[in-house]
Amino acid sequence: MFCNNCGAMLPNGSRYCTICGSSLPQSGMDSQRPNLGEWKQNEAARQQTRTAMLVEPLKKIYTYKLIEMIIGAVVTFLTVIMLASADNLDLEGASAFLIFAGILGWGVIAINIMILLQYHTAGQYDYGFETVFKLYLTHIILGVLSIFVSSPLDSLIDIAQAIISVACVYYLYHSLADVVRPVSRSTAAKWEGLFKFYIAYTVLTIISAIFTLIKVYGAASYGSVLSVLNTFLWIMVISGIVSIIISIVELVYLNETTNKMQIAAAFPNGPGRSM
Repeated sequence: MFCNNCGAMLPNGSRYCTICGSSLPQSGMDSQRPNLGEWKQNEAARQQTRTAMLVEPLKKIYTYKLIEMIIGAVVTFLTVIMLASADNLDLEGASAFLIFAGILGWGVIAINIMILLQYHTAGQYDYGFETVFKLYLTHIILGVLSIFVSSPLDSLIDIAQAIISVACVYYLYHSLADVVRPVSRSTAAKWEGLFKFYIAYTVLTIISAIFTLIKVYGAASYGSVLSVLNTFLWIMVISGIVSIIISIVELVYLNETTNKMQIAAAFPNGPGRSM
């Protein structure tokens, strides 16, 4: 069946349109597709409604991403402090730090679940966010599993997560680009360009996981293990800094996207439509 107001295709028996919110006739017969003239007349209103409905999920994603970035910055800062006292570094201290980082990791997982729910909400508006939802869910499940396993499985899971992240971020950035493109092509291009920078971060993550997997099992002594841990912590710092940079850029772009969509929803033929 089809919505008589905006022309959206809907499951038979629907009582209201999930796109524009209009009530649907319940006379026992499916709504027929409106004629072409009516559909074209309502197309602008339909786009305006979908844009407005995406604003709230994107605002929440912005907030959760900000909290996630702060946690990442804390872990990176503590890692730098730990490396600054490398002369006093021992295996027990390094293990305690990694346990603490793991606890913060649970907080990140909780935040990611909240973000996941927002992607699911956004996926109701046909912008490809449903694919992001599935990939993100897989990424979270692997993250939880990595907490309960030891090497080499945890390193292999890290590599799998990195690969899934690339696919997830690809669909996410391009979905956001599709969302904002009718409003601002320049903002859409920014999202597509950010993906290339994310690839560099992913390569660093994979190299770090492979390095840890090889070196820890090749370490011949206690001192060798400490040396590997020291190098791994430096890789964590570099990776953390790159991650923070990406997060800051994401927040800037999310804010820009949300603001332009709000303006476009309020003034469909006015401010905010920069091409």
